[in-house]
Amino acid sequence: MKTAQSILLVFASICLGANLQSIEAKYRAILATQQDDELPRNEEISRELNGLEDMTPEEVRTVLLSARQCWRSPRAGVRNAGLAVLLPLTLRPDSAQLLEPYISELSAFLSVPEEGARIAVVYALGAALPVPPPRAIDYLLLHLAFRSLTAEELRMTAAAILGATVASGDTASEPPNTRNVHLVLNAIDQHPQFRLKGALIEMLGTYRISNEEADRYIRGGLVDGNSSIRRTAVDAIGRMPSERRATFVTDLQRIADDPKEDSEVRSRAAAVLKAK
Repeated sequence: MKTAQSILLVFASICLGANLQSIEAKYRAILATQQDDELPRNEEISRELNGLEDMTPEEVRTVLLSARQCWRSPRAGVRNAGLAVLLPLTLRPDSAQLLEPYISELSAFLSVPEEGARIAVVYALGAALPVPPPRAIDYLLLHLAFRSLTAEELRMTAAAILGATVASGDTASEPPNTRNVHLVLNAIDQHPQFRLKGALIEMLGTYRISNEEADRYIRGGLVDGNSSIRRTAVDAIGRMPSERRATFVTDLQRIADDPKEDSEVRSRAAAVLKAK
């Protein structure tokens, strides 16, 4: 039995080593290209990076050095090929530690013209495990203040900050976290043209963020003129723990009893009221 296990371990080591060599070869080939039409397709790069989750930390560091050569290229296509490493990297439980040395360098991509590159970095900074480094959140908060954000970029930045805020501690008791929630709410309100109010309320419910400002925002959603936003606000309350839901009983009862309210919103409000 031990012999069989040893053989499997050796086989796995050989496979991972081959995968590392293949990834490094791919990045060398990318750097050697002269024209963007010579670059491999995104799907091909993703396939090469599939094994990143199973590599040793040292092997991943080697991959990151190769990827770094690409993301430092003056050519957007080569840079994007280098940044492709970020998504599989964030799937690793030690991704925060592996990402730490590159945070400042990667944050520079938050101001490049290519939206895809900006969003890739936003996701990586906010999704690193087990908890995003504080510096990563600081860069995301700075990015949140950019007036030139697209709707998708603002949505993803807000989600990254809120998710990281929850992962980092108790949003109700730690002032820095409460500040993060305030900055996200304020940023969304400054861009009403993106119509992200419903998306933000859904985030607050999904992450179960509990503080006075978040509750006021959700309560505002209950009286919004858009029935979809009212429904989202009711659903967000439904995800709350029972003691917090209790503070919304009057609001939910009003909705459930209102004959002019959308029937689906009424039924969901009634269901939340009955929930234990």
